[in-house]
Amino acid sequence: MTLSGKTTLAKKLCRWYKSRGIESIVYDPQHSDWPTPYVYSDGEEFWSVLKASSGCVLFIDDSGSALGRDKKYDWLAREGRHAPYLHKSIFLMQRGADVTPSIRGNCEHLFLFKSDWDACKTWAQHFVQKELFEASKLERFEFFKTNLYWKRPEKMKF
Repeated sequence: MTLSGKTTLAKKLCRWYKSRGIESIVYDPQHSDWPTPYVYSDGEEFWSVLKASSGCVLFIDDSGSALGRDKKYDWLAREGRHAPYLHKSIFLMQRGADVTPSIRGNCEHLFLFKSDWDACKTWAQHFVQKELFEASKLERFEFFKTNLYWKRPEKMKF
C-alpha cells in the first residue's frame, strides 16, 4: 500500500459517474468500501457480472496483483469498450509493467501518482511525454493527468 491516493481518486470518480447515472462495477481483492453495491473480491464473480451488463465503468483495484499478466483480462481493455458491452475500464496499479502490454497499450488516459523511475519511464514512453518522469517527485495526493493526445500532462492535487 503506497497511500499515494490512487484508490481515493478512483472512489471519487466512481461517485462522479454515479451522480451521472452511470453504474460502476469494482474488482477489489481487499473488498474495501466503494460507493457502489457492485464490489467483488472474487475475479470470476466480477467477470460474470461485467459480462452480463453493459455501459458500466469497471474499476480494477490493484490491477497488477489482481490481474497480473493473465491475457484473459486483456478483453477489459480491448473488446469490453465495444458493443454490446460499452464498458469503460479503469485500471489502478503501482506500475504499468505489472499488467500485460495489451492492457497498458490500450490506456488512453492516465492519472499518474508518485512512481519510481522505471514506472515513470514506462508511462513517459507510452504517452510520449517526458514530463511524466517528474512523477518521481510528487507528494501524496498529487498526480499528473494526461491522455494520448495532450502535449503536456497537467499536475493536479486533491
